[in-house]
Amino acid sequence: MRPSRIALVVGLTAMSAAIAIVLLHGPVSTLGSNGVLVNGEAYTNGPLENCQGGGTLPRGTTAVRVSLLANVGPSIGVRVISSSSVLTTGRRGSGWGTDASVTVPVKEVRASAPDTVACVSIGHAAETIGLKGAVVEKASGKRELWLRVEYLRPARASWLSLASSIAGEFNPVRTPGGTGAALLAIALMLAAAGLAARVILREVDRSEM
Repeated sequence: MRPSRIALVVGLTAMSAAIAIVLLHGPVSTLGSNGVLVNGEAYTNGPLENCQGGGTLPRGTTAVRVSLLANVGPSIGVRVISSSSVLTTGRRGSGWGTDASVTVPVKEVRASAPDTVACVSIGHAAETIGLKGAVVEKASGKRELWLRVEYLRPARASWLSLASSIAGEFNPVRTPGGTGAALLAIALMLAAAGLAARVILREVDRSEM
């Protein structure tokens, strides 16, 4: 087999494997939050640590989503504690951005815990980042911003198992046929990919003659 054909087969195999891995994983689902509504903002370049009420930390939590806004986000650390006990921790490296939140993977929580404190540490930022949450007035009269924190875990169902139900949610006004139209679109994309691969091989074969 010619090197060009080998390269194409390897590329298509890698792409198929990547698609399969994504489809076999599920979307994240929200288990709960600290109950903070996003109605205020503050700005920082870090580093800093912000601790606020964490609400109930649900059993099964594997990630924490924090309401931060940045183009190029700094490193983020999360600790959820109760009294003097650390219930879970996690860290995400710098480089995230362009979203209104950042998701930090944490050690899986084995048991639910009420009345927690969520601490978010923010590393030095190359640019100003936005902290999104609610302004809270403490007993001392001092006002501070509490970040919105949400607790997540992967959904039990995979994207593949949800494919037909997701396709069925297509607006029939824009996509007549519902699920059938979605499956037809997928089939057309696969056919286009196969045709493109055939054209590439034919052109490569001509150039090697």
